[in-house]
Amino acid sequence: MTERRLHIGGKQKRDGWEILDVNPGPLVDHLGNAIDLSQFADGTFAEIYASHVLEHFDYKEALVAALREWNRVLAPGGVLIYETFTQGNETVGKPSRPMPTTTTSSA
Repeated sequence: MTERRLHIGGKQKRDGWEILDVNPGPLVDHLGNAIDLSQFADGTFAEIYASHVLEHFDYKEALVAALREWNRVLAPGGVLIYETFTQGNETVGKPSRPMPTTTTSSA
């Protein structure tokens, strides 16, 4: 079985990655909110990638809820890759390895 990988809020299709977004679109595989991943079983994904998603949550409850939910659907030993901005616009949480750049053709 192929390991599954989830790109939360993705805007470009990449080989081997499924896109979850709150807005429907031609590249979106799963429609939903990043705080509620109940459509997925525990430990579904080997990797989760989220770029500039976390800063959209309030820091009291929603951020914690999102991270708990991401952890729940992450397989044991899985990897969470995230990027976000601080108030000074410095990127924090820069991935130890970049998101793959191979795109999937729509043919």
